[in-house]
Amino acid sequence: MKMKNIVFGILFMFHSFPAQAQELRASFLSTDNSVIVENTEGNVREYPYGTTLEPLLGYVDSGMNGRRGLEKYAHADLSSGQEVTLTVDLALQQQIEAILDAGKALYEADEILAAVMESTTGKIVAMASSNRYNPSHITQKEIPSLMPKFAAYSYEPGFVIAPLALAIALDKEYVKPSSIFNTYEGRMQIGEHRFIMDDEKCDTLSATDIIVHASNIGISQIAWRLTGKEFKEGLQKFGLGRYSGIALPEDYPGSIKPLSLLNQKLHRANSAYGYGMRATFTQLLKAYSVFNNEGISVTPQLLEFPKNKKAFGTLVTSEKTANQIHEMLLENVERGIAKNATYDGLEIGGETGTAHIAKHGRYMREYHSSFYGFANDNEAHRYTIGVLVIRAKKYHTYFASLSAVPVFRKIVDAMVKSEYLKPVKLYGIGE
Repeated sequence: MKMKNIVFGILFMFHSFPAQAQELRASFLSTDNSVIVENTEGNVREYPYGTTLEPLLGYVDSGMNGRRGLEKYAHADLSSGQEVTLTVDLALQQQIEAILDAGKALYEADEILAAVMESTTGKIVAMASSNRYNPSHITQKEIPSLMPKFAAYSYEPGFVIAPLALAIALDKEYVKPSSIFNTYEGRMQIGEHRFIMDDEKCDTLSATDIIVHASNIGISQIAWRLTGKEFKEGLQKFGLGRYSGIALPEDYPGSIKPLSLLNQKLHRANSAYGYGMRATFTQLLKAYSVFNNEGISVTPQLLEFPKNKKAFGTLVTSEKTANQIHEMLLENVERGIAKNATYDGLEIGGETGTAHIAKHGRYMREYHSSFYGFANDNEAHRYTIGVLVIRAKKYHTYFASLSAVPVFRKIVDAMVKSEYLKPVKLYGIGE
């Protein structure tokens, strides 16, 4: 009986009721000035698009106080009557939400996250989840979906970390794209009873092919050319282990192993292929934008800047290094495991990650599947795109190439239809 009363009390707080404590609360607008959230004449918070943009938007309590998401982040402005404009394109957002809904059902996943960001400005044009709710009518089963996971859910990302590790070594000139590494036919011993394994049994691989063939053995040896301090500081420059800076109150830093561990070869190795560390979706989206922006990282932006203010950029790698990784990610899509992401007339690159989920101190047969990359056209439209599939349970679809990559490809298709991207073939060139 007590538990039922507690649940009822929680749900009572979540529903929209006439305001008691606040008389003013301004609207949220989209880039085309559509009203996404507003107050009615009776001073009730109204969400005319229902579940659209949740859980990004968040909700308010009975006192018109922002809870979760942007409602909480922008509470001071909204409660003082100042309208807030999002960077999000409402139409593209809804298209991507539909793609994620279909993907969640198809792959029997717990949740799918996706985002599209301008690589040079950090402007988020869409950021979506398959797990949404109507903030005016929150039900008990939707309570786990109230927290936006984009920057608040950290996980072991897997091989998507490898391009970052390689970039750190390239920047210090410890390795070249053509450097050759012994990959021991897919099985390398490290320690008396420990081995690093690859899915593909290759004898040797170049640094470029280590990315294309997703070689844990290869990227481990590249990480060993770095000291633990160099490796950790390099990851931090990419934004790992730090707050992403996105306009959400729920922004977690994740974690990188301490130097005492990273100074050991085994720990430096498994961190180089994305285990023993934790990152958020937004951190990785931000990190991959470096490879599509000449080595510069920009903070992801959900709210429109004033006209006299510009996004702040940080140099993470040299332009040369960023362009070298850029080319490797293109090759990965052209001839690697991410071939299903190709799109005629566009420049598509990226890396996959299929990582076991740990429970109670051991890895389970459950996975995070992700693809982070970019899509560009010949008209200077440059976008960083990320997809994270959480626990795809349909047989074998947990492989990122069979879940996250197809979702990425459908997002690119939606962007083409919305004219965010313009393939060369639309102009009769190269046909």
